[in-house]
Amino acid sequence: MTEPTHRHAGTGSSADPSRIAIFQALNLGDLLCTTPALRAIRGRFPAAEITFIGRPWAEDFVARLTTVDRFLPFPGFPGIAESPPGAARTVSQWPRFDLAFQMHGSGSVSNGFVAALGATHSVGFGPPGERRLTTALSWFESEPEPLRWLRLAEAVGAAARNGAGAASTANTTTRPRPASPRPNRRPRLYTSDEQLRRDQGPPGSRHPWVKLGSGPGVRPSF
Repeated sequence: MTEPTHRHAGTGSSADPSRIAIFQALNLGDLLCTTPALRAIRGRFPAAEITFIGRPWAEDFVARLTTVDRFLPFPGFPGIAESPPGAARTVSQWPRFDLAFQMHGSGSVSNGFVAALGATHSVGFGPPGERRLTTALSWFESEPEPLRWLRLAEAVGAAARNGAGAASTANTTTRPRPASPRPNRRPRLYTSDEQLRRDQGPPGSRHPWVKLGSGPGVRPSF
C-alpha cells in the first residue's frame, strides 16, 4: 500500500537511536498485533534499548518478549480513555528517547502523549500538517493491525523479515518460562461464541478456553 508520509524538520543526527519508546496502552489483541513490528524494529536496531509503554496488566507479557528490554506503565494522558484516574500531562521524569513510536490508534489524542515524551524523532499516524510528530503516516481505518504497525516500522527502515511478519504473530519469540504439565489434546479454534457453546459448553465447563479480541473496549476472557 502506498500512502503519503508527512514529515517536518527535527533535531538530531542520522545515527541509529540508542533509546526507543513504543507506546500502546490498549488490549491484549492489539498488543499481539504489534509483535511483527517489534521484531522488525529489534532487527533494525539490535543495540538499542527498547522500552514499551503500556497498561500495567501488559508488563508480564512484555517482560517475556526478546524484542523489548524495558517496560514502563502508562501514567495516563488527558483525553486517552485508557488513562488511570488523575492523569497528568507531563512525563518529565522519564528518560529522553531518541525515537518514539505511537501505536495507540490514529493519533488524534495519543500523538500528544508521544510528543510529551520529548523524543528526538517520533513516528505515528496523523493528517497532513501534523506537527506533534516528526513523521506522520496516513491512517487507513480498514487496514489490518499487524500491517498498520509494520508501516510505522518501515518508515524508519525496519522492514519485516521474509515478508511474513505481517501475516502471523504465531512465531513471536518469548523468553523461556518453566515447563508445566499440559493436557494431551490439540487446541481448537472457534470463530464465534456459538461454536464454542455448541462444542464444549459455556465458560466453567471441563475444557479451558481463551477468547481474544483486538477492538477498542474488548477484553480478553479466560
